[in-house]
Amino acid sequence: MEIFRSSALIFALVLASCSSLTAEQKAKPILSFEECVAAGNQVLRSMPPKCVTKDGLIFIQEKPNTCIDKCGDGECQEIVCQAIDCPCAETAESCPEDCKS
Repeated sequence: MEIFRSSALIFALVLASCSSLTAEQKAKPILSFEECVAAGNQVLRSMPPKCVTKDGLIFIQEKPNTCIDKCGDGECQEIVCQAIDCPCAETAESCPEDCKS
């Protein structure tokens, strides 16, 4: 009976030590710019924006959405500004419903 208690105690200690991993060890690995930002890491104000993890990994935002897709609004946006939130340029190929020949 004494051997059973000792074995149970050793098993409990081993189990406790295995389950006491830190939060960082249990955390899901960061694999993208969006996940890096969501994890609260530093975002550099660069073009394109970059996110740096605590262990030094850098994730670059692939292509920030700088224009608004207005295809389907009935107006062909052929000439547009190049700033953030301007409509995206449309052509007969990219938006045939607005840019009819």
